[in-house]
Amino acid sequence: MKKIGLMLVILLIATSAFGMGTAPKKEEPEKASNWREYSTTPGYIHTTEDWQSFESVRNEKDYSFSIEYPKDWKLHGSVFDDPQGNKIAEFLPPSGIVLLSSEQNTYKWGSKEHIDVLSKGYGGLSEIITVEAFSIGNVHGLRQVSETVAFGQGKPITWHPITYYIPDNEKVFSMTFYERELNSDKRETFDKIISTFKFK
Repeated sequence: MKKIGLMLVILLIATSAFGMGTAPKKEEPEKASNWREYSTTPGYIHTTEDWQSFESVRNEKDYSFSIEYPKDWKLHGSVFDDPQGNKIAEFLPPSGIVLLSSEQNTYKWGSKEHIDVLSKGYGGLSEIITVEAFSIGNVHGLRQVSETVAFGQGKPITWHPITYYIPDNEKVFSMTFYERELNSDKRETFDKIISTFKFK
């Protein structure tokens, strides 16, 4: 009886050691040393009917998220400035979170219905160029690229806002970045930032 018990203990130790040596490790994305993390549970989140105007509602379920961004960017409320002091990104709406209505939640993200809603032109000096599904690492959603004209010192300036929508059940995270030229070298940084996003 003692012999069987001893063999069982040896077998358990060997199995445990083997499992420890072969079990897959959960790899977390490496945080860049020159980046910082922003984590928040906003007191208010937003609802929308047309994805252009938003209303504030209390964040009753304590939805929260985190995202990383370059250390030389400055965050003021919901707006990010680049090292030169120019606005380069923002949470839009300001909470970063849109609570979907039951009707909005019936559509699958990336479906024709959602793309049709997001592709409606703003009118005036703004125009939507594309709305398409994206996957960056483990983050999936829709990317909307627009063109808008602003006036600085009396001269028209063309900008290209790029909005990322990341859905999670009844809520969506939304963040907009800005570039002057389409597909500029900033796009790689924008995608890297979005790849760090997590709902908590």
